[in-house]
Amino acid sequence: MKKKSLRNLKKYFGILKPSGDALEFQKKMRAEWDERELREEKKIRQSEESRQYEVGSKQ
Repeated sequence: MKKKSLRNLKKYFGILKPSGDALEFQKKMRAEWDERELREEKKIRQSEESRQYEVGSKQ
């Protein structure tokens, strides 16, 4: 994971727990972050497809 995105994660989820289960916490946050990124990519893809469809139907 890039440092910049890790910094964003800390900002987004609050400072990481400084306890022994910090690694588990990080894994959980990364999984949630990945899911969120996948959903955003899916939305982008769907909007692009709908735009292409609209352009195709106008012609």
